[in-house]
Amino acid sequence: MARTLIAAFVLILFPLTEAFLPLSDAVSELPGYEDSINRLKTLSEASSSLEEREGESSIWNSCDLSCNQIGYQTKEGQHILKGISFNIPQGTNLAILGPSGSGKTTFVKILQGISSPSEGSLLINGVEVLEDKAEKRHLSVLNQHPYLFDTSVLNNIRLGKPSATDEEVYEAAKRVQLHDFIVALPEGYQTSMQEAGMRFSGGERQRIALARILLQETAVVLLDEPIVGLDSRTEQALRSTIFQVLEKKTVVWVTHHLVGMKRMDHIAFMEDGEIVMEGKHDELLMSSDRYRRLYELDAPFQLKNSHMTEKIIG
Repeated sequence: MARTLIAAFVLILFPLTEAFLPLSDAVSELPGYEDSINRLKTLSEASSSLEEREGESSIWNSCDLSCNQIGYQTKEGQHILKGISFNIPQGTNLAILGPSGSGKTTFVKILQGISSPSEGSLLINGVEVLEDKAEKRHLSVLNQHPYLFDTSVLNNIRLGKPSATDEEVYEAAKRVQLHDFIVALPEGYQTSMQEAGMRFSGGERQRIALARILLQETAVVLLDEPIVGLDSRTEQALRSTIFQVLEKKTVVWVTHHLVGMKRMDHIAFMEDGEIVMEGKHDELLMSSDRYRRLYELDAPFQLKNSHMTEKIIG
């Protein structure tokens, strides 16, 4: 009798245990959820000011960026950025290169208006970024892990422009070469992405995020390592699509890889918070032995030896 009761108790307990397992798994994801919630809050703000934004002057359709002696110092006194200066006219492709710890991430936060420089200023059309919240209206970001939500493909793309028609969403998907793939799905554009878009490949998730950016119609697009971790063929195809659809926009590409640098109008190589090399790709190949060695190492293998590249850069 006792054994029967124990067996019955265990049979009851197992389903209850399984029910609580997702909760323990979710704890490790809390930082990501918090970040997603903060971003969702900005969507409501964007929707409330949608009519105001659509009625604004076209001045924000063209954005000239200017970094004037930007420096950043932590509370502990550590200098993360030192005297970063360059101009980025509208339509320019700028690459920010450098190893981990070189200051790229801090620069990205300043560019997005998340952090303020301790010294100098970042100007957009002559307006200091943190003095005018409008800078977020013409800056969009494509990063390594795009924010995709457990709703339809249609809704995920439409997040870029809540007022977009279905036809506008379809057109954006066509431009990123994903429309035919989507319509071939059993539920087409109504197919659920699942949380974080996990039912789709890395390249497909990036193309969905890129279609969203096209709907945002921002003048400046920040590429924060969006192709890292993809296989060589997918990475090459996605990079080609990105620069094709963003042809007339200002593109700031932050990376520690040199593959694709031929596409860039200007390259700034950062190290220890400073720009130690800058110029066009061909110029740097001719003038810098270090740049040439790094490029020769990285380019032939299409990121397969990225750990070796970082070792040499550092």
